[in-house]
Amino acid sequence: MISQKKKKSRSKLEIYTAILKFCLNNLPYKTKIMQKCNLSGHWYKEYIYKLEMRGMLERVEKRKFKTTEKGKMFISLYEKLSGLLEEGKL
Repeated sequence: MISQKKKKSRSKLEIYTAILKFCLNNLPYKTKIMQKCNLSGHWYKEYIYKLEMRGMLERVEKRKFKTTEKGKMFISLYEKLSGLLEEGKL
């Protein structure tokens, strides 16, 4: 019998964080974000739109993206909360 491991689905917060982290030190195009964050075109549009509307991601030039200060704060808070959960401190 072949063993199949079930992939754990990522939460929206994990996906937001992955996109913001990738755009921190890069100015990636759409395709690079989709590849690095493993997103389809549909989900890419939804997540990018929400991050832009919340002021966490901004367009640089026409098709490149950059994480804003608000986005950096989100990453920091997310990592702190994740660390607390992993350590069992909550």
